[in-house]
Amino acid sequence: MKGSRSHQCASGFFQLFFVSYLVEIIGCSLTVNTRDDFDAILQETISANITKEVVNLSLVTTTGMFLGVLIDFAKNVTIWKAIIPGEVELGANAYESVCFLTETLPDEMIPPDAVAKLKQRIPTNIRIPDIDKGDLKFTMDLVINIDNSNSISEHISDYCKESRGFTYTRYIDVQSWRTLRPNSYDSVIRSVKPQSLQDVPGCVNLDYVKDRDKPCLCRLEICVPWYPCRLKYCQSPSNPPDAPSTYRCGIRSCRQCRTFDYFTSHRLACS
Repeated sequence: MKGSRSHQCASGFFQLFFVSYLVEIIGCSLTVNTRDDFDAILQETISANITKEVVNLSLVTTTGMFLGVLIDFAKNVTIWKAIIPGEVELGANAYESVCFLTETLPDEMIPPDAVAKLKQRIPTNIRIPDIDKGDLKFTMDLVINIDNSNSISEHISDYCKESRGFTYTRYIDVQSWRTLRPNSYDSVIRSVKPQSLQDVPGCVNLDYVKDRDKPCLCRLEICVPWYPCRLKYCQSPSNPPDAPSTYRCGIRSCRQCRTFDYFTSHRLACS
């Protein structure tokens, strides 16, 4: 990571306040500087809870959007959360909150125990990713009832509490979780509802004021400009002969963008 550094391992909790929203992160945290696609410097906070097998990443973009990513390694679930400032002068809410759940993909994040050991030597550095993983596109065809979502991940109901009715996943992800957790598949199915996207116009094609109450398909791009995606291994010295052949000797970092298409019941909710 390049950037400003704050490495804290506190017994209490780390609080980030954004538009009257409070996020609690327990464990060790590291704050770094990085750059977005427009060369603006952003601060990211990455934390790990080894006991719960969870990693959190959060940042605020230059447009004022709060982006949070929670990776539940125990359930193979990644939760992407966005809190987007609304167009209050046009009658929208002060902010809109959405959550997207996907299967955790390879190289999405290093494990919690490795995140907890991250340190920076030079706090003022700006982190540049080693690998650009490009832009992945997702069409979210299921909506999740967060009150009945523990079978997917126990963290959803709290992490996405501001996104009630706006928490989404995909059928293909549900099928993946079914393969990993066949005994809980019935519970997972009961927590989701199909969302018909046929013949739904894109929000971008509707007038923000005149069509404000019309349902539409919203598109949101989320970018994480820097995150530790892989562990780096080095060859061990030949002596002693019974020593492991490799050892951890650092990390590789990645940049990743995701574009989510999702249904919203009214145009005004899509900024």
